Amino acid sequence: KIAMVAVLKNKDGKVLIIREASENYEDGNSAGKWTMPGGRLGVGESWEKGIKREALEEIGMKDLQLLKPLYVGEWIPVIQAIRTQIIGIFYLCSYSGEEIKLSNEHDLYKWIGPEEIDKYDYAGPQKEVLEKAFKLGDK
Repeated sequence: KIAMVAVLKNKDGKVLIIREASENYEDGNSAGKWTMPGGRLGVGESWEKGIKREALEEIGMKDLQLLKPLYVGEWIPVIQAIRTQIIGIFYLCSYSGEEIKLSNEHDLYKWIGPEEIDKYDYAGPQKEVLEKAFKLGDK
C-alpha cells in the first residue's frame, strides 16, 4: 500500500499533528497515537489527488498546496488483524489558514514546535518526519 501524508507548517513554524481515535472507524489501528493528515491511495488515484483528498477528509482542508517531498518511510501495522506494509510519502505543504475540522477518524489536533516532539506517541515514522520538517524548514 502507498500512503500520501501532508506535513503542514503554520506561519509560526509549527507542524500539525492529529490523534487517531480508531474506535470511531473500521480501519483504525493506532488508537491514541499521533499522525499527520494522510492515508492510502485508491487504485488508479494520482498521488496529488490522494493527498488532497485525505487532507479534505481528515481535517476539512480544501486549499492545500503541495511544496516538495520531505520524507519516504515504511511501516507494517496490523490492520483488521492483517499485517500490512505501507510505504509513506510525506509531502511538505502549505495552506490558506483554513480552520481545522477533524473527521470522526481523529479526536484531537495540535500545532507543535520542535521542543514538543518527544511529548507524543506517534504511529509509523511520524517522529522522524517531524524532526526533518523542523530541521529543513521551507527550504
